[in-house]
Amino acid sequence: MASVLAVLDFIVSIFQDRAGFSTIKVQLAAILNYHIGEHSSFLASSKLCKTFLRGTFLLRPPVKDPTPSWDLTMILQGFVQPPCEPSVKVDLKYLSWKTAFLIAITSARRVSELQALSSKPPYLFFL
Repeated sequence: MASVLAVLDFIVSIFQDRAGFSTIKVQLAAILNYHIGEHSSFLASSKLCKTFLRGTFLLRPPVKDPTPSWDLTMILQGFVQPPCEPSVKVDLKYLSWKTAFLIAITSARRVSELQALSSKPPYLFFL
C-alpha cells in the first residue's frame, strides 16, 4: 500500500507533465480503486489529497468547449429559404455553401478529408 505522500508524489509528476485537472482526477481515482478498504478511504479523505486537487483545479481548470452549440434543424430550414432557394435563381456562392455543408453533414468524414474540397492550392489543380 502506498502512502499519501507517495501517491501525491506520483500525481505531482503527472501535473508537471502538463496533465489537466480531469486527467489527474482519473489517475487518483484509479489509485484509490486499487487500494481497497480502509487505506483507500484514508487516501480519499486525506487533507493533503483534497488540498492538492483543489490547487490543481485552480491552476488548471477544466477547459470548456468555446464552440457554441448549433441546431441542425434551424440550418436545414434556412437552406429552404432565400438566399438558398429557389435553386434556379440562387447565387453560385450560396449554392456552393449549401452543397458543401450537405456533403459534409451527410458523409460523416473527418475535417481533414473535407479540406480536400477546398478550392485553394494544393487541393485544387488542373491537369
